[in-house]
Amino acid sequence: MLKKALAFTCLTLSIGANAALIDNITYVTDDEAGIDYLKLSNTVGYSWNDVVVNDYLGYINDGWEVTSQSGLMTLDDVNNQAYDLINDYRVIYVMTDGDAVGGQYDLPVFVYFDTWYGYNSYITYYGVFTADERSSDHAVSLQRITVVPTPAAAWLFMSGIVGLAGGKRLSRSKRSI
Repeated sequence: MLKKALAFTCLTLSIGANAALIDNITYVTDDEAGIDYLKLSNTVGYSWNDVVVNDYLGYINDGWEVTSQSGLMTLDDVNNQAYDLINDYRVIYVMTDGDAVGGQYDLPVFVYFDTWYGYNSYITYYGVFTADERSSDHAVSLQRITVVPTPAAAWLFMSGIVGLAGGKRLSRSKRSI
């Protein structure tokens, strides 16, 4: 009976993990979705063509891709920590893939941008500028899929199950001798 109670407790503790945004200095990890979001300060002042087409900063070559507009909208709606993507808390015009409202259909000449100026303030397709335009309040939002490590509680739970199964098997072999 004690073994069953212990196993149930371990299972309950391993399931109760909460998702969060983890600040990794230059990017933020959404551990529930398994996505890293590059902080916007890394691409502020660069044009769409600088970051995406010509890859002057090397992010595209390193596996980053343009963030989905719907992903950023979800972060803003569900988790106010998403605003941590903007390091200096000012109005910023964000370039995404525009998937939520039809995409970036005027490329390669024009880029539609969204605006983000505070908690729960993400506005899609706020305006348009040329794909080569640079400004201190423009940023390209980048993301990459990340491998989310299995929580320590799950490893603890699994080792407990293996131990219980091994103990039961050992006690059976002693009885048969």
